[in-house]
Amino acid sequence: MRMFGIGVDLMAVMITFVISIGVILGKKNSLNKYFLLMLLLNALTLLADIGTLTFMGDTAALVLLQVSLIMQLSFTFLGVAVFNFYIDVVLSEKKGARPMYRIVPFVIVFILIVLCVTSLETGLLFQIDANANVKYDNYFWIVELLGCFIVIFNVARVVKSQIMKKISAITAVDIYIFVAIPMIMLVIQELLGGSLSLFYAATTVAFLLYYISMNTHQNYNMMNESVEAVKAQTELVLSQIQPHFVFNTLTTIKYLCSTNPHLAIEAVTRFAKYLRRNLDTISNENLVRFKDELEHTKNYLWLEQLRFGKNLKVEYSIDCDNFYVPALSLQPIVENAVKHGITKKTGGGLITINVRELDECYRITVSDDGVGFDKQERSKEHHIGIPDVRMRMSQLNGSTLHVQSAIGVGTSVVYEIIKDE
Repeated sequence: MRMFGIGVDLMAVMITFVISIGVILGKKNSLNKYFLLMLLLNALTLLADIGTLTFMGDTAALVLLQVSLIMQLSFTFLGVAVFNFYIDVVLSEKKGARPMYRIVPFVIVFILIVLCVTSLETGLLFQIDANANVKYDNYFWIVELLGCFIVIFNVARVVKSQIMKKISAITAVDIYIFVAIPMIMLVIQELLGGSLSLFYAATTVAFLLYYISMNTHQNYNMMNESVEAVKAQTELVLSQIQPHFVFNTLTTIKYLCSTNPHLAIEAVTRFAKYLRRNLDTISNENLVRFKDELEHTKNYLWLEQLRFGKNLKVEYSIDCDNFYVPALSLQPIVENAVKHGITKKTGGGLITINVRELDECYRITVSDDGVGFDKQERSKEHHIGIPDVRMRMSQLNGSTLHVQSAIGVGTSVVYEIIKDE
């Protein structure tokens, strides 16, 4: 029976190792951090259980048996406490927002570990006789009950969050299954007696099933997000090809054909590049060089200057352009400056585009001295499309976009593109 338990533990260790590699290579977030910590504690528990089974019955290794047993139980209890942290992250609870939820489980675990260590002398929870045999005492069920209490308490939190629709039913069911498998095996193990190897094996199976389910849902969500991203990008591109802009540009080109044919050819060339770049963006989900995004913006401004003449002035101050940004992240903001700032101001105004390289980021500033707007009017900011660009900048790598505006003074939009590989 001992060899069977050791074999089961070894198999569980290998499964835990494979899952851990998958988590390490996967997405980096606080959820996976705690999941990986639970896997580490599970592996340490299994190795300690192998030690307990190996040294059991060997009177010459009595001290090693005691150490293995204490480590086995301690890692088990610590795993329960980290599970509590994991549920905090799943429920998106801020650190410190529910301090009792985090402190109490560790206090209980600390007490349990102390009881285990003192049991070497008192025999309160278990006894190791002179023949190096382990016997769990009648009070050991209290330890199991306290551990189960922490788990059940967290399950109750998940149920509450599911009822309040704070988490999805799929996530909740995954957690229920993750908890149910070891709990059922613990009851069976209690009835059968003997070592806890089957309980630890069941816990590892629960880890495996939870990991598979979690990754399946993540891949499904990523696929849906990709579809939504393409849809949103298509809508963005189509929204940028404004019928009024197209009509006005074609009208200007028609006029130039008779008054300035050479300028008309240049206008047709730039207009074709402008349209082509917008349409190419539909099928291109990759980042683009800022140099190319700036060139696209220059084509747009050149065409607008044909219409507005001296009423639209543009200045560039570019220190660097060899970095990457989401497609159509500059031109829409510049278009806002033209449509909602400069052209609404009597006599027109100036648009300035500055790019500076800082230690940790690239700073892009698009400013105008147009009519400005009241920052309290959130609907106005939404109307001019700033949230869309801000969201895409944030999804890039946490890059930011800030807006400052004052009525009668103008508007300034500042990007900070965080440097990374």
